Amino acid sequence: MTRRWVTPRMADDDGSILLLTVGFTALVLALVLVVADASKLFLTRRSLVAAADGAALAGVQNLDRATFYAGKSPDVLPLDASAAAAAVRAYVADLADEYVDLELVDVHVGDGVVTVTLRARSRLPFAAYVGRPDGVVVEATAHATAPYVG
Repeated sequence: MTRRWVTPRMADDDGSILLLTVGFTALVLALVLVVADASKLFLTRRSLVAAADGAALAGVQNLDRATFYAGKSPDVLPLDASAAAAAVRAYVADLADEYVDLELVDVHVGDGVVTVTLRARSRLPFAAYVGRPDGVVVEATAHATAPYVG
């Protein structure tokens, strides 16, 4: 019969690999959850910026024909403010099904520039479990300039 010599130090290391594995697993899981939420937030903001760009472009295409054809030589293309705002509202209304709580915050038409600010809510997949059940509000602003007429 062989006798195995066990030192006190060897006896204290029992189970340390299991503890280390559990700790690293928890750390990796937390990292994956944070990255998933950050990715969802980034993609929602990017999509909202594209929607605001489209709305601003829809608004900047509304020429004030009376001013344009009056024979004056404007520095910028004159826009019909009410028609531009209506085009922006119609564009945003078409997008209502694609976003959670989509809101047209501001439409500004002036000097050949249409500025649109949109706000929506991004429901994050895992943040709901740590205190954000309604998601995070994302806001985007876009500017579209009418082409120069010279």
